[in-house]
Amino acid sequence: MSLSAPNSDIDLRFIYVENLDFYLKVHQAMAHGRTKAVDMHGEVRYKIPEQESPLGIEIDMVGYELRRTLNLIAESNPTIFEWLRSGNVEYSYGKTHEELMKLMQKALCKRKLAMYFFETARSNLLSYILGNQKQKELVNRKKYIYVMRNLFNVIYMQKYDLDIPPMDFEVLLEKVVPLFPDDVDKERSIQEEIRELIRRKRAVAGQWEKQERVAILDEWILSVKEPLKKFAVKIPVRDRSGWNWDEMDTYFRNIVLKQYEQLPESFEKIVEVYTLDR
Repeated sequence: MSLSAPNSDIDLRFIYVENLDFYLKVHQAMAHGRTKAVDMHGEVRYKIPEQESPLGIEIDMVGYELRRTLNLIAESNPTIFEWLRSGNVEYSYGKTHEELMKLMQKALCKRKLAMYFFETARSNLLSYILGNQKQKELVNRKKYIYVMRNLFNVIYMQKYDLDIPPMDFEVLLEKVVPLFPDDVDKERSIQEEIRELIRRKRAVAGQWEKQERVAILDEWILSVKEPLKKFAVKIPVRDRSGWNWDEMDTYFRNIVLKQYEQLPESFEKIVEVYTLDR
């Protein structure tokens, strides 16, 4: 279940196929010349401001071209992984989602994924809760969710034999509790604080007013941070020496050549659309 408030901005992510001429040119200069950021590296970024949005809220859009997407999958890129495992697949052409997930599962380096979760948690902790060189007195408590979600992901991988963590925060929480297995009172306290954060996250869009830090959350985060890092760095690195590109090449050619004319008409040919839970 989403933690986003009803009036939260929308983060829209998509994968697209360029015009067939794009793949048949020797020189691939910047495409189209329309008023949006398109570059030869296969990425599109633009925003629809609230006053222009048909939904009345800001829409932040980022798209990757299919060839770039497949290369990022081969590299176990965490950003693409987060897109693909999003529970909010708004549109998928044919079996696009199923096929991309199969390719991701074959390519995925679990160590890289666990380190991504850990470093994301660490970055949010340092930037928004601990501050630089000294602990902050007042914080945006919403940031605790971003820290804990990623630490929960690492705990889940540790607990369930490197399995992929679920996206749903509450489902994830249920899988990793208890957080204080040896202290019933602390466990009750931290669960109450987490439930309050979830309630507020669903009720309040945008930035929260700054409040005092939550001692029980700080205690738990600091107690698990280093042990989880030690776990993540010990996960074996996936051996890439024998990687076979044939399956990706076949899939890419199938979409671009065989099925191109069947894709819906659009600025680029969209093959997959996701919305992300903030």
